[in-house]
Formats: sequence, C-alpha cells, structure tokens
Amino acid sequence: MPSSKTAIVWFRRGLRVQDNHALTEAVKSADRVVPVFVLDPTIL
Repeated sequence: MPSSKTAIVWFRRGLRVQDNHALTEAVKSADRVVPVFVLDPTIL
C-alpha cells in the first residue's frame, strides 16, 4: 500500500490563503492538506 503525506495547517487569527507561506509549503510537500481553524470568542 503506498504511503501518503498529510499536512495540517493551523489558521490562528485569519483565513488568509493568498500569501500564506505555511499553506504554500504544505501544498508543495504533502498529498493532503487539512486546514484547522478554532473559533476563539476572545478574538471576535
């Protein structure tokens, strides 16, 4: 069974995807990217 790489990208305060270095590197290096955003009421 072939192995695949999964990357997790944690969005902390914004959902910026246009110029997000971490997201770009995750897409380059992994087969799957899982975006994670935890809604924190203290930053609303």
